[in-house]
Amino acid sequence: MAQGQPRSVRSAAQTVIGTPTNPRARQTAADAAGNAEGGDVTFNFSNLDVREVLREVLGDQLGLSYVVDPKIQASITAQTGGPIPRSAVVPTLENILRASGVALVQTGGVYRAVPL
Repeated sequence: MAQGQPRSVRSAAQTVIGTPTNPRARQTAADAAGNAEGGDVTFNFSNLDVREVLREVLGDQLGLSYVVDPKIQASITAQTGGPIPRSAVVPTLENILRASGVALVQTGGVYRAVPL
């Protein structure tokens, strides 16, 4: 993620905003994900690299394994209008990625982000 770009992760009633130069923001995002295990999820990404979005959503929020094809070059801008159920996070992410030319495919318990 480029320096200075905001990142916001909201789980349950907690909002976390930070940049990659703020190590506390990364720890707090992971804490927020742990506190919302069964709760709704809201996210807001503004022009972030697809790798950062996948790390936040699949890795930090859902604790899922994933791989990103090195050919992917995409920036993501997406915001949920309000909290969405955790069960809807992956389908929502798939739709967001598709708009940027990226497919999310699950194989053997691992999500793979590949070019469409």
